[in-house]
Amino acid sequence: RSSVESRGLGDVYKRQLQKIIAALDAYYQARATIHSLETANRGKINILHFLEALRMDLTALLPETFVSLYDTARLAHLPRYIKAVAIRAERGVVDLEKDRQRSQDVNMLNNTLGALVQDLSDSASTAKRAALEDLFWRIQEFKVSIYAQELKTAVPVSLKKLKKQIKDIQRMI
Repeated sequence: RSSVESRGLGDVYKRQLQKIIAALDAYYQARATIHSLETANRGKINILHFLEALRMDLTALLPETFVSLYDTARLAHLPRYIKAVAIRAERGVVDLEKDRQRSQDVNMLNNTLGALVQDLSDSASTAKRAALEDLFWRIQEFKVSIYAQELKTAVPVSLKKLKKQIKDIQRMI
């Protein structure tokens, strides 16, 4: 028996690999869904722009370096976030206006997060950096609650809670 197996690390790596594969599978399925929706809606510029934005959301969730960026606990949530994007795509092409209305709060949160990240100084505390990362993931949970309620959120999330979290971050050094 190898020393890795004797310490139980083999099981840890297997679990992590399973989570990576689940995230990649969800990503593949979501991209296939978006592609088929694009094909079915050729010539509908508004829908194609909407689907392009969702493809960019997928890339933000699963960048090429995601394996080194995310710990095992984070990897476990990725398939749900990715599936929410696919569900949003399917529903959005049916009623784009309804999606736009639902997206107002999400867009505001994303814009605020972007501004906070952009304003982050080199001397910002590690606590503030961690709080910003947590805010990113809470926004992903909020998206699940807005676009794909049937997937359930991992933590309770609301616009009110996110606004409070933003205010707390703004007060941090």
